[in-house]
Amino acid sequence: MKFVVGAVLGLAIGWWLHGWQTSTPVRVTSPTTAGMSSVPAASPERGEQLSSEKLFAMLLSLGANDQALAFLAGTDDPLPYRQRLFSHVQQLLDAQKFAEADSLLQAYLQMEFRDVDALLLKAKLLKTQGKVQQALETLYQLRAYEHRQTALDDNRALIDEWASAHVAKLKQARNGDSEERFLQFLIAQEPERLDYVLALATVYVEHGAAEGARHYLSLLAADGRFESQRRALLQQLEQGGDGEAIALQRQGSHFLVSVWLDGRTPALLLIDTGASMTVLRPEVLARAGYTRSQTVRQFNTANGVAEGQVFTVDELTLGNHHLRQLPLVALDLAGLEADGLLGMDILGQYRFQLDQQANTLSLNKK
Repeated sequence: MKFVVGAVLGLAIGWWLHGWQTSTPVRVTSPTTAGMSSVPAASPERGEQLSSEKLFAMLLSLGANDQALAFLAGTDDPLPYRQRLFSHVQQLLDAQKFAEADSLLQAYLQMEFRDVDALLLKAKLLKTQGKVQQALETLYQLRAYEHRQTALDDNRALIDEWASAHVAKLKQARNGDSEERFLQFLIAQEPERLDYVLALATVYVEHGAAEGARHYLSLLAADGRFESQRRALLQQLEQGGDGEAIALQRQGSHFLVSVWLDGRTPALLLIDTGASMTVLRPEVLARAGYTRSQTVRQFNTANGVAEGQVFTVDELTLGNHHLRQLPLVALDLAGLEADGLLGMDILGQYRFQLDQQANTLSLNKK
Protein backbone atom coordinates (compact mmCIF):
# COMPACT_ATOMS: atom_id res chain seq x y z
CA MET A 1 0.00 0.00 0.00
CA LYS A 2 2.79 2.43 0.89
CA PHE A 3 4.42 1.63 -2.49
CA VAL A 4 1.16 2.44 -4.32
CA VAL A 5 0.68 5.74 -2.46
CA GLY A 6 4.34 6.64 -3.07
CA ALA A 7 4.00 5.92 -6.76
CA VAL A 8 0.84 8.00 -7.02
CA LEU A 9 2.48 10.86 -5.14
CA GLY A 10 5.48 10.69 -7.46
CA LEU A 11 3.24 10.86 -10.51
CA ALA A 12 1.23 13.70 -8.96
CA ILE A 13 4.31 15.76 -8.18
CA GLY A 14 5.69 15.10 -11.64
CA TRP A 15 2.40 16.19 -13.17
CA TRP A 16 2.41 19.34 -11.05
CA LEU A 17 5.97 20.22 -12.09
CA HIS A 18 5.09 19.63 -15.71
CA GLY A 19 2.07 21.94 -15.38
CA TRP A 20 4.25 24.61 -13.74
CA GLN A 21 6.89 24.43 -16.46
CA THR A 22 4.47 24.49 -19.40
CA SER A 23 1.99 26.86 -17.74
CA THR A 24 -0.79 25.59 -19.98
CA PRO A 25 -3.73 28.01 -19.79
CA VAL A 26 -6.71 26.45 -18.05
CA ARG A 27 -10.21 27.54 -17.18
CA VAL A 28 -10.91 27.88 -13.47
CA THR A 29 -13.71 28.89 -11.18
CA SER A 30 -12.77 30.87 -8.08
CA PRO A 31 -14.13 29.38 -4.82
CA THR A 32 -15.20 32.92 -3.89
CA THR A 33 -17.34 33.26 -7.01
CA ALA A 34 -19.16 29.94 -6.96
CA GLY A 35 -21.97 29.89 -9.49
CA MET A 36 -20.35 32.53 -11.75
CA SER A 37 -19.00 31.76 -15.22
CA SER A 38 -15.50 30.32 -15.61
CA VAL A 39 -12.70 32.61 -16.75
CA PRO A 40 -9.39 31.83 -18.45
CA ALA A 41 -6.25 31.71 -16.33
CA ALA A 42 -4.73 35.16 -16.43
CA SER A 43 -1.09 34.18 -16.17
CA PRO A 44 1.39 31.32 -15.69
CA GLU A 45 1.38 32.14 -11.98
CA ARG A 46 -2.37 31.44 -11.82
CA GLY A 47 -1.85 28.18 -13.67
CA GLU A 48 0.78 27.26 -11.09
CA GLN A 49 -1.59 28.05 -8.21
CA LEU A 50 -4.38 25.96 -9.70
CA SER A 51 -2.07 22.99 -10.17
CA SER A 52 -0.81 23.40 -6.61
CA GLU A 53 -4.33 23.38 -5.22
CA LYS A 54 -5.18 20.27 -7.23
CA LEU A 55 -2.08 18.55 -5.93
CA PHE A 56 -2.97 19.54 -2.36
CA ALA A 57 -6.49 18.17 -2.81
CA MET A 58 -5.04 14.94 -4.21
CA LEU A 59 -2.76 14.53 -1.19
CA LEU A 60 -5.74 15.00 1.14
CA SER A 61 -7.88 12.52 -0.75
CA LEU A 62 -5.07 9.94 -0.55
CA GLY A 63 -4.79 10.45 3.21
CA ALA A 64 -1.20 11.68 2.82
CA ASN A 65 -1.61 14.09 5.74
CA ASP A 66 2.09 14.63 6.45
CA GLN A 67 2.83 15.52 2.84
CA ALA A 68 -0.26 17.75 2.56
CA LEU A 69 0.60 19.65 5.74
CA ALA A 70 4.22 20.02 4.69
CA PHE A 71 2.93 21.46 1.42
CA LEU A 72 0.68 23.84 3.38
CA ALA A 73 3.51 24.94 5.67
CA GLY A 74 5.74 25.76 2.72
CA THR A 75 3.33 27.89 0.70
CA ASP A 76 3.42 31.68 0.67
CA ASP A 77 -0.37 31.92 0.46
CA PRO A 78 -1.85 29.33 2.87
CA LEU A 79 -5.44 30.64 2.88
CA PRO A 80 -6.87 28.67 -0.09
CA TYR A 81 -5.16 25.48 1.09
CA ARG A 82 -6.44 25.98 4.64
CA GLN A 83 -9.98 26.43 3.30
CA ARG A 84 -9.65 23.30 1.20
CA LEU A 85 -8.36 21.36 4.21
CA PHE A 86 -11.36 22.42 6.32
CA SER A 87 -13.72 21.54 3.49
CA HIS A 88 -12.12 18.10 3.30
CA VAL A 89 -12.52 17.61 7.05
CA GLN A 90 -16.21 18.54 6.80
CA GLN A 91 -16.65 16.00 3.99
CA LEU A 92 -15.10 13.35 6.22
CA LEU A 93 -17.50 14.29 9.03
CA ASP A 94 -20.49 14.12 6.69
CA ALA A 95 -19.32 10.66 5.59
CA GLN A 96 -18.88 9.66 9.28
CA LYS A 97 -15.19 8.97 8.71
CA PHE A 98 -14.42 10.23 12.20
CA ALA A 99 -11.02 8.60 12.64
CA GLU A 100 -9.71 10.12 9.42
CA ALA A 101 -11.10 13.56 10.28
CA ASP A 102 -9.61 13.39 13.77
CA SER A 103 -6.19 12.34 12.47
CA LEU A 104 -6.04 15.23 10.00
CA LEU A 105 -7.29 17.82 12.50
CA GLN A 106 -4.89 16.69 15.21
CA ALA A 107 -1.95 16.89 12.81
CA TYR A 108 -2.99 20.36 11.63
CA LEU A 109 -3.52 21.64 15.19
CA GLN A 110 0.00 20.56 16.11
CA MET A 111 1.10 23.16 13.54
CA GLU A 112 -1.59 25.77 14.21
CA PHE A 113 -2.88 25.20 17.74
CA ARG A 114 -4.50 28.65 17.89
CA ASP A 115 -6.60 28.23 14.74
CA VAL A 116 -10.11 28.85 16.06
CA ASP A 117 -11.84 27.45 12.97
CA ALA A 118 -9.93 24.19 13.32
CA LEU A 119 -10.79 24.05 17.03
CA LEU A 120 -14.48 24.56 16.22
CA LEU A 121 -14.34 21.69 13.73
CA LYS A 122 -12.67 19.53 16.37
CA ALA A 123 -15.42 20.38 18.89
CA LYS A 124 -18.12 19.43 16.39
CA LEU A 125 -16.33 16.17 15.65
CA LEU A 126 -16.20 15.29 19.35
CA LYS A 127 -19.85 16.26 19.85
CA THR A 128 -20.89 14.09 16.90
CA GLN A 129 -19.09 11.17 18.53
CA GLY A 130 -20.97 11.73 21.79
CA LYS A 131 -17.91 13.10 23.61
CA VAL A 132 -19.75 16.15 24.94
CA GLN A 133 -17.40 17.08 27.77
CA GLN A 134 -14.34 16.92 25.50
CA ALA A 135 -16.22 18.98 22.91
CA LEU A 136 -16.97 21.64 25.52
CA GLU A 137 -13.36 21.63 26.70
CA THR A 138 -12.37 22.44 23.11
CA LEU A 139 -14.92 25.27 22.91
CA TYR A 140 -13.56 26.76 26.13
CA GLN A 141 -10.02 26.44 24.74
CA LEU A 142 -11.16 28.23 21.59
CA ARG A 143 -12.31 31.25 23.63
CA ALA A 144 -8.73 31.95 24.67
CA TYR A 145 -7.73 32.57 21.04
CA GLU A 146 -10.88 34.11 19.58
CA HIS A 147 -11.08 37.93 19.56
CA ARG A 148 -14.05 38.56 17.25
CA GLN A 149 -17.04 39.48 19.41
CA THR A 150 -19.60 37.94 17.06
CA ALA A 151 -17.68 34.66 17.06
CA LEU A 152 -17.39 34.78 20.86
CA ASP A 153 -21.15 35.29 21.12
CA ASP A 154 -21.75 32.31 18.83
CA ASN A 155 -19.33 30.25 20.92
CA ARG A 156 -21.17 31.25 24.11
CA ALA A 157 -24.50 30.19 22.64
CA LEU A 158 -23.06 26.85 21.49
CA ILE A 159 -21.61 26.13 24.94
CA ASP A 160 -24.95 26.88 26.60
CA GLU A 161 -26.86 24.76 24.08
CA TRP A 162 -24.61 21.71 24.38
CA ALA A 163 -24.26 21.93 28.17
CA SER A 164 -28.00 22.36 28.80
CA ALA A 165 -28.92 19.51 26.47
CA HIS A 166 -26.41 17.16 28.12
CA VAL A 167 -27.57 18.02 31.65
CA ALA A 168 -31.16 17.36 30.61
CA LYS A 169 -30.15 14.04 29.02
CA LEU A 170 -28.32 12.89 32.16
CA LYS A 171 -31.22 13.97 34.37
CA GLN A 172 -33.73 12.14 32.20
CA ALA A 173 -31.56 9.02 32.35
CA ARG A 174 -31.41 9.43 36.15
CA ASN A 175 -27.64 9.13 35.93
CA GLY A 176 -26.92 11.13 39.07
CA ASP A 177 -23.21 10.39 39.34
CA SER A 178 -22.53 11.42 35.75
CA GLU A 179 -24.70 14.51 36.17
CA GLU A 180 -22.75 15.47 39.28
CA ARG A 181 -19.37 15.05 37.58
CA PHE A 182 -20.51 16.98 34.51
CA LEU A 183 -21.84 19.90 36.57
CA GLN A 184 -18.59 19.97 38.56
CA PHE A 185 -16.73 20.23 35.25
CA LEU A 186 -18.92 23.15 34.14
CA ILE A 187 -18.44 24.97 37.44
CA ALA A 188 -14.66 24.49 37.20
CA GLN A 189 -14.77 26.13 33.78
CA GLU A 190 -17.11 28.95 34.79
CA PRO A 191 -17.29 29.44 38.59
CA GLU A 192 -19.42 32.55 38.09
CA ARG A 193 -22.29 30.55 36.53
CA LEU A 194 -24.54 30.24 39.59
CA ASP A 195 -27.21 28.39 37.59
CA TYR A 196 -24.72 25.50 37.38
CA VAL A 197 -24.09 25.83 41.12
CA LEU A 198 -27.83 25.62 41.83
CA ALA A 199 -28.21 22.59 39.55
CA LEU A 200 -25.40 20.78 41.38
CA ALA A 201 -26.83 21.67 44.79
CA THR A 202 -30.16 20.21 43.63
CA VAL A 203 -28.47 16.95 42.62
CA TYR A 204 -26.83 16.70 46.04
CA VAL A 205 -30.15 17.28 47.81
CA GLU A 206 -31.86 14.64 45.68
CA HIS A 207 -29.12 12.15 46.62
CA GLY A 208 -29.17 13.09 50.31
CA ALA A 209 -25.59 14.45 50.20
CA ALA A 210 -26.23 17.17 52.78
CA GLU A 211 -22.64 18.38 53.17
CA GLY A 212 -22.11 18.93 49.46
CA ALA A 213 -25.55 20.51 49.09
CA ARG A 214 -24.95 23.01 51.90
CA HIS A 215 -21.56 23.96 50.47
CA TYR A 216 -22.97 24.86 47.06
CA LEU A 217 -26.10 26.46 48.51
CA SER A 218 -23.84 28.75 50.56
CA LEU A 219 -22.35 30.03 47.30
CA LEU A 220 -25.82 31.24 46.28
CA ALA A 221 -26.52 33.23 49.44
CA ALA A 222 -25.27 36.55 48.05
CA ASP A 223 -27.39 36.39 44.87
CA GLY A 224 -31.04 37.19 45.36
CA ARG A 225 -32.06 35.70 42.01
CA PHE A 226 -31.78 32.20 43.44
CA GLU A 227 -33.02 32.86 46.98
CA SER A 228 -36.36 31.06 46.65
CA GLN A 229 -34.74 27.93 45.19
CA ARG A 230 -31.98 28.05 47.81
CA ARG A 231 -34.49 28.26 50.66
CA ALA A 232 -36.57 25.43 49.22
CA LEU A 233 -33.54 23.15 48.98
CA LEU A 234 -32.46 24.00 52.51
CA GLN A 235 -35.96 23.16 53.72
CA GLN A 236 -35.75 19.80 51.98
CA LEU A 237 -32.43 19.12 53.67
CA GLU A 238 -33.93 19.89 57.09
CA GLN A 239 -36.75 17.44 56.40
CA GLY A 240 -34.40 14.68 55.31
CA GLY A 241 -34.41 15.54 51.61
CA ASP A 242 -37.74 13.81 50.89
CA GLY A 243 -39.02 16.89 49.05
CA GLU A 244 -42.56 16.63 50.47
CA ALA A 245 -42.52 20.21 51.82
CA ILE A 246 -41.52 22.88 49.33
CA ALA A 247 -40.68 26.44 50.36
CA LEU A 248 -42.96 29.13 48.96
CA GLN A 249 -42.77 32.86 48.45
CA ARG A 250 -45.70 34.92 49.68
CA GLN A 251 -47.16 37.59 47.40
CA GLY A 252 -49.96 39.28 49.30
CA SER A 253 -52.59 36.57 49.78
CA HIS A 254 -51.01 34.40 47.10
CA PHE A 255 -48.08 31.98 47.10
CA LEU A 256 -45.36 31.41 44.51
CA VAL A 257 -43.41 28.19 43.99
CA SER A 258 -40.24 27.52 42.00
CA VAL A 259 -40.18 24.90 39.25
CA TRP A 260 -37.67 23.84 36.57
CA LEU A 261 -38.39 23.08 32.93
CA ASP A 262 -36.28 20.23 31.55
CA GLY A 263 -33.84 20.66 34.44
CA ARG A 264 -32.35 23.88 33.10
CA THR A 265 -34.93 26.70 32.92
CA PRO A 266 -36.29 28.09 36.22
CA ALA A 267 -39.77 29.56 36.55
CA LEU A 268 -41.77 31.06 39.42
CA LEU A 269 -45.45 29.99 39.38
CA LEU A 270 -48.40 31.32 41.35
CA ILE A 271 -50.40 28.50 42.97
CA ASP A 272 -53.92 28.67 41.54
CA THR A 273 -56.34 25.91 42.57
CA GLY A 274 -58.92 27.48 40.26
CA ALA A 275 -56.79 26.85 37.16
CA SER A 276 -57.47 23.54 35.44
CA MET A 277 -54.14 23.61 33.58
CA THR A 278 -50.69 24.95 34.37
CA VAL A 279 -49.90 28.10 32.41
CA LEU A 280 -46.58 29.76 31.54
CA ARG A 281 -45.70 32.93 29.73
CA PRO A 282 -44.61 32.28 26.12
CA GLU A 283 -41.20 33.89 26.74
CA VAL A 284 -40.48 31.46 29.59
CA LEU A 285 -41.32 28.47 27.40
CA ALA A 286 -39.20 29.98 24.61
CA ARG A 287 -36.18 30.11 26.96
CA ALA A 288 -36.64 26.37 27.47
CA GLY A 289 -36.75 25.81 23.70
CA TYR A 290 -40.53 25.59 23.18
CA THR A 291 -41.43 28.18 20.55
CA ARG A 292 -44.02 26.70 18.22
CA SER A 293 -46.92 24.28 18.75
CA GLN A 294 -49.40 22.69 16.39
CA THR A 295 -52.09 22.70 19.11
CA VAL A 296 -54.04 25.90 19.79
CA ARG A 297 -57.03 26.06 22.16
CA GLN A 298 -59.27 28.64 23.76
CA PHE A 299 -59.23 29.11 27.52
CA ASN A 300 -61.40 30.99 29.99
CA THR A 301 -59.30 33.46 31.94
CA ALA A 302 -59.96 36.24 34.44
CA ASN A 303 -59.87 38.65 31.48
CA GLY A 304 -62.19 36.60 29.28
CA VAL A 305 -61.62 33.98 26.60
CA ALA A 306 -58.00 33.79 25.36
CA GLU A 307 -56.30 31.65 22.73
CA GLY A 308 -53.13 29.81 23.74
CA GLN A 309 -50.72 27.25 22.36
CA VAL A 310 -50.38 23.90 24.15
CA PHE A 311 -46.87 22.49 24.52
CA THR A 312 -45.80 19.12 25.90
CA VAL A 313 -42.65 19.68 27.94
CA ASP A 314 -40.24 16.83 28.50
CA GLU A 315 -40.04 17.38 32.25
CA LEU A 316 -41.23 19.78 34.95
CA THR A 317 -39.52 19.51 38.33
CA LEU A 318 -41.38 20.61 41.46
CA GLY A 319 -39.24 20.00 44.54
CA ASN A 320 -38.17 16.39 44.21
CA HIS A 321 -41.11 15.52 42.01
CA HIS A 322 -40.45 15.01 38.30
CA LEU A 323 -43.46 15.21 35.97
CA ARG A 324 -42.70 14.04 32.43
CA GLN A 325 -44.44 14.64 29.09
CA LEU A 326 -46.60 17.31 30.71
CA PRO A 327 -48.98 19.51 28.64
CA LEU A 328 -48.64 23.22 29.48
CA VAL A 329 -50.43 26.28 28.11
CA ALA A 330 -48.60 29.35 26.77
CA LEU A 331 -50.59 32.50 27.60
CA ASP A 332 -49.78 36.15 28.15
CA LEU A 333 -50.65 36.94 31.77
CA ALA A 334 -51.16 40.69 32.02
CA GLY A 335 -50.71 42.08 35.52
CA LEU A 336 -49.40 38.82 37.02
CA GLU A 337 -46.06 39.19 38.83
CA ALA A 338 -45.01 35.60 38.15
CA ASP A 339 -43.90 33.41 35.25
CA GLY A 340 -47.19 31.51 35.22
CA LEU A 341 -49.81 29.57 37.17
CA LEU A 342 -49.49 26.16 38.85
CA GLY A 343 -52.84 24.51 38.20
CA MET A 344 -54.80 21.47 39.28
CA ASP A 345 -53.46 19.32 36.44
CA ILE A 346 -50.33 19.06 38.61
CA LEU A 347 -51.68 19.65 42.12
CA GLY A 348 -54.50 17.16 41.52
CA GLN A 349 -51.96 14.34 41.22
CA TYR A 350 -51.10 14.77 44.93
CA ARG A 351 -52.63 15.06 48.34
CA PHE A 352 -51.38 18.57 48.95
CA GLN A 353 -51.43 20.94 51.88
CA LEU A 354 -50.51 24.62 51.85
CA ASP A 355 -49.16 25.78 55.23
CA GLN A 356 -49.73 29.54 55.32
CA GLN A 357 -47.80 29.93 58.58
CA ALA A 358 -44.67 28.08 57.45
CA ASN A 359 -45.06 29.16 53.80
CA THR A 360 -44.63 25.61 52.53
CA LEU A 361 -46.42 23.28 50.12
CA SER A 362 -46.58 19.60 51.15
CA LEU A 363 -47.07 17.03 48.42
CA ASN A 364 -47.87 13.32 48.82
CA LYS A 365 -48.52 11.14 45.81
CA LYS A 366 -52.06 9.77 45.69
